[in-house]
Amino acid sequence: MQQLKQIVGDRQAGAAELLGRVFDLLARQPELLSPRRRAVALRILREGRPLMPAFAVLADRLEETLGRGLPAAKAVEKLRRTWRESEQRVGRRFAREAELRSLSSVATISWSSTVRHAVSASRIVRVLVLESQPGGEGIRTARWFNRRPGMRAEVVPDGRLSQAVEAAQAVVMGADAVFPGRGIINKVGSRDLAALACKAGKPVYVLASTWKYTARRPPEVLSGESEGVFEFVPLAVVSRLITESPGGRRS
Repeated sequence: MQQLKQIVGDRQAGAAELLGRVFDLLARQPELLSPRRRAVALRILREGRPLMPAFAVLADRLEETLGRGLPAAKAVEKLRRTWRESEQRVGRRFAREAELRSLSSVATISWSSTVRHAVSASRIVRVLVLESQPGGEGIRTARWFNRRPGMRAEVVPDGRLSQAVEAAQAVVMGADAVFPGRGIINKVGSRDLAALACKAGKPVYVLASTWKYTARRPPEVLSGESEGVFEFVPLAVVSRLITESPGGRRS
C-alpha cells in the first residue's frame, strides 16, 4: 500500500496525472483490491487527499464495480477506459471551442495534464504560462509545449500576469476540484488570472471531467497542505466549464 500512499500524497503533479498513476499501479497490482486488502486501499483513496476528489470518486466506483463480482483487474481496466474517454472528450470539446473562436494563443497556469493534452490537440500555437510559484510548475509546462512541433510557449513571471492576459486571446486552466454551481480549486494565482481576463473581456475556460466533482464545501477541501498553494476560483470569473458532458456554463 506504500506506493498507493505515495501517489496520492504527491505534491508535484495534478489530479488527472495522479489518477492515471493510480490506475497504472492497480493494473500492475490488482491484489491491492483483494477482499482482504480492499478496505485499506479504498480508505487511502477516500481520505488521503481531500483536495483531489477524483480519488474518492475512483474509490466509490471501484467499490460499486467490484461489488457486482467483477474481478479486480477487469474492474480497474473498465474504469480506466471510462476515465480516459472522459479526458479525451474534454479535450475534443475544448478543441472545437478553440476552433469556433479561432484561438491561436492562450494563457495558462501550473501543470495540468488535461490542459496540456487539450491545447496540443487544438490549433493553438502559442501558450503563455505563468511561472506558478510556489513550485514553479509553469516552467515545466512551457518546456512540455515547446517540445511539440509547431508550438511555442513562454514563461511569464507571476507578477506580470497582466502581460500574459494581454498577449493571449483566452485563458485556459485545469481544476483539482469542482464544486458544481459554485467554483473550482486550482493553483494559487488562478483566481487573479481568471478575474483579469474576465475584466478584459477575454474568455476563461476551465477543463475538468466530472471525476473531479465533489459535494463537499470549499473550506473542507482547502485546508492544511493546500494553504497558500491552492485557492478557490468562483464561477463568476469563468466563461465556460468544459467537461466530458455536453453543455457547460457559458459567458
